[in-house]
Amino acid sequence: MANAIFDILKSSVLSPGATAVATQNGNVTYLVLAQMCWCYAVRMREEGVTEDSCTAIAVTNPVVALVSIMAVGLIGGRWVQATTPASQRDDLGITHLLHEAPLTDALFPAARRVLIDTSWRAVPADVAARHIHDINGNRSPDDVWMISQSSGTTGTQKFMELSYANFFRRNAKTALTHDFRPVITASLFARLTGPWVSYNLRTLRLQGMLVMGKSLDFMVQSNVQKVFGSPKQFDQWLEMDAAPLLPKLPIAHVAGATLPPAFAKRILGRFNIIHNFYGGTEVGGVARNVLTGPAADIRCVGAILAGNEVAILDEAGSPSGPNEEGRVAISNNVMVDGYLADEEATRQSFRHGYFLPGDLGFLDDEGLLYLTSRLSDVVNVSGSKTSLFAVETLVAACPGVADAACGVLRNANSQDQLMMMVKLAGNVAAGAVMQDLAEILGKSPMTAGKLRNVCIVPAIPRNENGKISRAEVNAALLTLSSVQLPPWKSRY
Repeated sequence: MANAIFDILKSSVLSPGATAVATQNGNVTYLVLAQMCWCYAVRMREEGVTEDSCTAIAVTNPVVALVSIMAVGLIGGRWVQATTPASQRDDLGITHLLHEAPLTDALFPAARRVLIDTSWRAVPADVAARHIHDINGNRSPDDVWMISQSSGTTGTQKFMELSYANFFRRNAKTALTHDFRPVITASLFARLTGPWVSYNLRTLRLQGMLVMGKSLDFMVQSNVQKVFGSPKQFDQWLEMDAAPLLPKLPIAHVAGATLPPAFAKRILGRFNIIHNFYGGTEVGGVARNVLTGPAADIRCVGAILAGNEVAILDEAGSPSGPNEEGRVAISNNVMVDGYLADEEATRQSFRHGYFLPGDLGFLDDEGLLYLTSRLSDVVNVSGSKTSLFAVETLVAACPGVADAACGVLRNANSQDQLMMMVKLAGNVAAGAVMQDLAEILGKSPMTAGKLRNVCIVPAIPRNENGKISRAEVNAALLTLSSVQLPPWKSRY
């Protein structure tokens, strides 16, 4: 039976001395990685972790995190990142909590706490003898390995069960994200999140090397070919001090949102190429836009990747024609069945064999996918329907704007008001940008007369996956000082 973890660890036989993980504190070879995974699995079995267990993992060391999840796979159990909201923990059936340091909070009080320490890298002979036959992997391909979490942009996080077979299929699609053989990658995603796990294990499956450390100097020294991250993570990473004469890295893999022109230019100051991906935990990677310069149309998320079917559905659920806007629907062989313990969300998002992510868009004559809005981002402002996503796209295309988010200021005694948060690019003058914005917003029927105030902010509220946090944006607009746009005067 297929088990992605056993498949990955075959590399320890093929290339035992090759570096699997490079850190600034030292390297881990494939042989050592395999030994650690086996030792961790034996220790977990000694603590009562079985094929029927669900282990919450709360570790900060990235190598320990990687080995822990692989060890769960060797046992055949399932695991979840230990950041689950308290209101949803009972649905997951947590039996064990794996952690590195003493915990002071009441995380999963009913779970057995298992403390990892340095002794886990070796197994006493009597312990090994008791459990050497217990490391058999999953019993069925349909057994759950990972309980993954959605981005939670709506305020309610949703959970999905990824089976061993599902994850193996996702891992086998290496050509979607890896363009070098062997590949050397680094990830900006938070450890134990879905993208971090998928991209790291995909690299190992190709006998590549993981570079764990966010220092640009270290990445250059390690010959990193591809860096993975969300727009928020790239934004924070690019602000780190680095020598200006360091050579560019080959590819920035950016997932989670489209890229404003000014931000794309900023990324291309450190990379030769951008791969801007569109997809989700529910379906994996769906489309890719390859950029060597700012996108001509920020709404374009690129060509549909092999193995995916994308349809644009009208209000009746029938397919729309080219260039006709409708609801984006996705189908492939790695799509999950639905959300864990959330029947209503499952009914809303999984229909007729498709996953409906809530995006609106269209396919052009060449089959490229464009996103025009999200259903949840279409708001009624004073009797007029407005797409927040469309307004953000309009503003983000303005020279000098690095990022933007639109929100609604609700007024009890007067009309609701559209407001805009803008992050400026570099050291551009705010006055010039405001004049350009006034012209852009004044020309558009979507915003003319509706949006007059802009808040200049150091950063747009986004979650770790790069999605705009609407709740944070609307809350911030209540306290931020705004600048009124100058009167727009046509230049024609």
